[in-house]
Amino acid sequence: MNQLLSSAIILAAGLSERMGIMKPLLCFDDQHNFLEHLIDDYSKIITEEIVVVVNNEVKSKCDFKNNKKIKIILNDHTEEGRMSSVILGIRALQNRKSCFMHNVDNPFVNFFLLEKMESMVKEDNCVMPLFKGKGGHPILFGEKIIDHISKTKSDDDFREALRPYECATVETDDERILININIKSEYRKYFKYKL
Repeated sequence: MNQLLSSAIILAAGLSERMGIMKPLLCFDDQHNFLEHLIDDYSKIITEEIVVVVNNEVKSKCDFKNNKKIKIILNDHTEEGRMSSVILGIRALQNRKSCFMHNVDNPFVNFFLLEKMESMVKEDNCVMPLFKGKGGHPILFGEKIIDHISKTKSDDDFREALRPYECATVETDDERILININIKSEYRKYFKYKL
């Protein structure tokens, strides 16, 4: 497994209203919640920084350990929606060459897929994985997109921000790229832990 030269942003500041429990704090395994698992997996392959955008509750309840790669960013305005977290995460980056954006409600990381995506990124494109023609997560941004998003406002539309740029795609047989765990029944489908 090769080390990746991109940065990563993990979005974990949402209010989890449909779930009723903070999604970053859901059990992934016996040692980790969703957020800790994602940080652990990305830390194994990312040589650059990992920016984690959280709300107050998540920040107070997660064990972020002492990892020099990790930068924790607090979003005090979660009511402004996901775009506010994307912008905060991107503005916090030191390395702006390329960056993965991973939502915490998809807690699965496919190392080989990330390698393939990184091999396809250019300064003026994004790269998205596809399963049977459907786009999934994470998304990888090139430098010009990172710069563009850093200058947008939190009420701007995410898809509109990407519209001027080419989006390369990578076909994968990993159906997990499509998973978004938003409600308790979706969580129970993939995990054995009680809520």
